Amino acid sequence: MQVASRYDELIVELDRIVIDRAARRAAYGQPVKVGLAEETVADPGLLEHTVRAVRRYHASPWLITFQVAATRQGRRLADRLGACGFRTILSEQE
Repeated sequence: MQVASRYDELIVELDRIVIDRAARRAAYGQPVKVGLAEETVADPGLLEHTVRAVRRYHASPWLITFQVAATRQGRRLADRLGACGFRTILSEQE
């Protein structure tokens, strides 16, 4: 059980690093697409982290597109990201 929990934590941390790098690229005017893992979509601090990253690098949120699974939680996150100016793509689960 501890291994699975640690694995989930690592996935979330990696996605946060990707979000930081995406914000940095967007600050230079480059559009970026980021696919988020289901573990990350469930992270309650994700939206706050994402908004902070964009502010830190003075990036335009509309240059970052997040791809999330079209689950109830994914749709909720997509709505919240959209309200902050980010673009989103909902992908159907296989």
